[in-house]
Amino acid sequence: LEDLDPDAVEFARARFIDYRVRSEPDVGQHARIRSEAGNWDVPTLLNKAHVTKQGRITRAALLLLGRDEAAHFLAPADAKISWILRGEANETMSSQHFGLPFIRSTEDVFRRVRNLQLEHMPDGSLFPTPVAQYDAWVIREALHNCIAHQDYALGGKINVVEHPDRLVFTNLGSFLPPSVEWMLEHQSPPEHYRNQWLIDAMVRLRMIDQIGSGIRRMFQMQRERFFPLPDFVIDADSMAKPRVEVVISGKILDERYTQALMRKSDLDLRQVLLLDRVQKGQALDPKDSKALKAAGLIEGRAPKYLISSKVADWTAQKAKYIRNRGFDDGFYKQLVVEYLQKYDKASRKELDDLLLPKLPEVLDAGQKVHKIKNLLQALRRERVIENKGTRGEPDWRLLSS
Repeated sequence: LEDLDPDAVEFARARFIDYRVRSEPDVGQHARIRSEAGNWDVPTLLNKAHVTKQGRITRAALLLLGRDEAAHFLAPADAKISWILRGEANETMSSQHFGLPFIRSTEDVFRRVRNLQLEHMPDGSLFPTPVAQYDAWVIREALHNCIAHQDYALGGKINVVEHPDRLVFTNLGSFLPPSVEWMLEHQSPPEHYRNQWLIDAMVRLRMIDQIGSGIRRMFQMQRERFFPLPDFVIDADSMAKPRVEVVISGKILDERYTQALMRKSDLDLRQVLLLDRVQKGQALDPKDSKALKAAGLIEGRAPKYLISSKVADWTAQKAKYIRNRGFDDGFYKQLVVEYLQKYDKASRKELDDLLLPKLPEVLDAGQKVHKIKNLLQALRRERVIENKGTRGEPDWRLLSS
């Protein structure tokens, strides 16, 4: 017990009393619970909170309540949380490392995050409303999840990297549920956890959600705030060690799109998550893209999916939809024919100048060049145009001329 921080233990007592009070539906029992728990000695308190086992110190007890100088008992674990501030060019501007006890260190990390006020225009309002860049509960939940699910045997520390427009949380260890989508669909928690005793203690100290719905609530809160949904990157840049990365966006990508998408009550949270990925230009699993296409929510082909005309209509994105989707090939072919009717001939550069600005924005530069090549070859095979020049320096003309 001497290796535990006394202030952290008393803070844990207050958290556990709060847990007991919230668990008791009979309001008349609340005063008794507070009085009783307030008089427990430290071993009794920690046993009842599932922090110790029959009075013996556990790894969970050291992680949550231990003195920083007792961290060596947890070797090879690196019992630290690092906060790193990055600038626009990804340069490190500031950093600080926080050790044990984690029950207090998480609050220190939270205070380092610069949660700026953004100008937000509510739907139908002419006046901006200040809104916090990040929701406090979402930050704490992401950080506490890192502590709860870290694989401490891998010897890594927890990182919180603050960029101008996002927070990135990382911890070592594989992601035990089948997927984030599985977590959003299922109302029950996973059947097992890596650190079960630590999870039990954190539940009783009100650091994480009791019913395993913390991830779902994170997504729901971001949806209600009209902010992009969290991104989970599994094993990103793991260097042979599995890692989970969670990115919380602090910037609204497209306010009209986001507000309309988040307001649609007939979309479930999984569909909102997948459309959020389309908005961000992220890849979709083939099964997910098939489901979205069947629901009429996306168009196009992998990996360049785009929102459907139906979603564009919801979100006042009709012009952007046309820019992304483009027009059918007949439209572009007619442009070529009209150009040659007016100017008699055209080089490839002249046709590029004509068509490139009108091709879908979703295509990259190489894809646009390839698209024009295919259009011209199709017109040649249809005996509408011919090349009077060479392959290197084409001279396109209408076949009739």
